[in-house]
Amino acid sequence: MRPMLRPVFPAAVLAVLLCVLAAVAGAVPVTFTASAPGAGKVCLAGEFNGWSDSANPMTKAGDAWTLVMDLAPGSYQYKFVVDGNWKQDAGNPEAMPDGFGGNNSVVKVAEGVASVKVGGAAAAAVAAAPAAKAAPAMPAAGGAVPVTFRCEAPGAGKVCLAGEFNSWSDSANPMTKDGDAWTLVMSLAP
Repeated sequence: MRPMLRPVFPAAVLAVLLCVLAAVAGAVPVTFTASAPGAGKVCLAGEFNGWSDSANPMTKAGDAWTLVMDLAPGSYQYKFVVDGNWKQDAGNPEAMPDGFGGNNSVVKVAEGVASVKVGGAAAAAVAAAPAAKAAPAMPAAGGAVPVTFRCEAPGAGKVCLAGEFNSWSDSANPMTKDGDAWTLVMSLAP
């Protein structure tokens, strides 16, 4: 009698697919917006694409150009390439020296956010469930930053925010119920 063989190939394929899906699951859609009226072509270049000036062409909508990229949580330097000219994102005050006398723009993708928008007039992030996470905001010149915290807790009767900013008090910052979610906006120093 022949021994029964188990199909190994499908299990191996399933394991690889699960690993790939787990890696992709942490990625966050980041919307880049460049204001470039009259431009014929705009591309996004940055650490995420080896600073390629053509790998990520943006789509024109009126005077703005946009591109959505899935990025893992982290900090990334980037520039727009407008008709062959490298430009810092004028709609994003986050920057670092580029080593050539100018600056690269910087986008920070926090863990737990649902999406991030940078450039143009839109610079916001939407926090994701289930844990309360801070959504990145643009700082006022030298001042506090409005940070929106959001927590999905459908059955909760009360949710409070605790952190370094309130000495980890479990009652100092009650959140407001909005459907199944709880939110709180706090002004925090950079």
